[in-house]
Amino acid sequence: MSDRKTPKRFIAGAVCTACGEQDRTQMYHADTRVIRECVACGHTETLDNLGQPGELQTRVSPKPAADEATVVKIIEP
Repeated sequence: MSDRKTPKRFIAGAVCTACGEQDRTQMYHADTRVIRECVACGHTETLDNLGQPGELQTRVSPKPAADEATVVKIIEP
């Protein structure tokens, strides 16, 4: 089987899981693998169709809810 590659495409708003840089992650296919690569730090992740890690954090990803309650004090005039 030849090494079939697709063009590398940047993932808009993606944050690198290693260095935390935004808009520096690109994705491409090599044979049956999907590869994500950070151009800032060189970190790569190889994904397969069944065991993909969680979704990449982007600037539009929902933020996790805070578990800690905040106490508010109301001051009367």
